[in-house]
Amino acid sequence: MYNNQTVSCICPSNDLYLNSNNLCVICNPPDYWKAANRTCINCPSNSYYDSVKDKCLCSSNYPYQTANGLCVACSSPNFWNTSSLTCSTCPTFSQYDNKQNQCICGADYPYLQFNGQCVACISPNFWNTTSQACGTCPAFSLFDSNQSKCVCSKNYYQQANGLCVLCSSPNFWNSSAATC
Repeated sequence: MYNNQTVSCICPSNDLYLNSNNLCVICNPPDYWKAANRTCINCPSNSYYDSVKDKCLCSSNYPYQTANGLCVACSSPNFWNTSSLTCSTCPTFSQYDNKQNQCICGADYPYLQFNGQCVACISPNFWNTTSQACGTCPAFSLFDSNQSKCVCSKNYYQQANGLCVLCSSPNFWNSSAATC
């Protein structure tokens, strides 16, 4: 049908639109009818039209929408980065934890440095939670993970300054009291 106001052909029904061949056709799913401008809109792959929200939404199998509107799924070990709107990968020696919504370092590399990399402190070093770096115990001591501190080796005692000193003659090491 010809419309004198728009000087163009229009389709007689509200759910028909004029295609590129100038034929009136119905808008079939997954496309949807946009009555306001009498056009048939095609939702991107892996999405569907939600008439209540009046927009295309990603299907449950492809739940993430990129910045350019595509719906994607992130396959393991990738995860959805809500900041960049992309599938991202955790740093080396880590994996994504859905419950915590972040990358978690693996058991062999338990320490996450400020730069986001997982590292392991090679013995006798230990992870210093204050400096967020591997620390070193004073000479003649080792890190005791149960006590979370450096302890003096056998036959050594800790001075007030934190250094470990050998218990020497005429003193002797009392192992049951752990004193010199």
